[in-house]
Amino acid sequence: MNESFVKKVISKIQWEPNRIALDIGAHHGEYSILLARKYKHVYSFEPFPVNIERLKENTKEIQNLTIVPKAISDKNGVTRLYPCPTNTGGNSISHAIAECETWGHSLENHIDVKTTTIDNVVGKNSLAFIKTDSEGAAEYVWNGAINTLKKNELNIVMEVHQKVDGDKLFAFFKKLKYTIIQDDETEAKTFLNDRHYLLYNGWPINL
Repeated sequence: MNESFVKKVISKIQWEPNRIALDIGAHHGEYSILLARKYKHVYSFEPFPVNIERLKENTKEIQNLTIVPKAISDKNGVTRLYPCPTNTGGNSISHAIAECETWGHSLENHIDVKTTTIDNVVGKNSLAFIKTDSEGAAEYVWNGAINTLKKNELNIVMEVHQKVDGDKLFAFFKKLKYTIIQDDETEAKTFLNDRHYLLYNGWPINL
């Protein structure tokens, strides 16, 4: 997985003083901090309690950043979060990730967390950028974002994980007229697992 691609994308963003960004799966805030230098306001979504405390500490001096202690999903409510015992950034709301147990998740080990949707969060705000690292829960994330994806000119940087149907997700974004660039900076033909992608439907970030 190519985290350097994410940093490169963010580094190329021009200052946008009237638009907001979302960091979905903020973990300890590395990308939230970078995005706060580029946008009017950043909303950092992190549902895991231990990570939330670390995120608060790391971003306490940043005035244009709001921590939202919820998971992004396809509905507002409560869901199960399956912690990864070896990586605090690997927690997932995906039942499929927990069921396969490849990374140490299990269906028996879970906590309840609150959820919201991208559409609910964004509302009438002018959204410019989304960074998402949803650990296999992409279908939940984007099914709750249809209006936002249609109504905003966006740049999205996304990691596609194991247990995501790459062809299905690719068709979803192509139907919405998004151009998709993979982390070797060539145009993608589908989504491959464990790769990063830049998606845009308007003016792209110039890499």
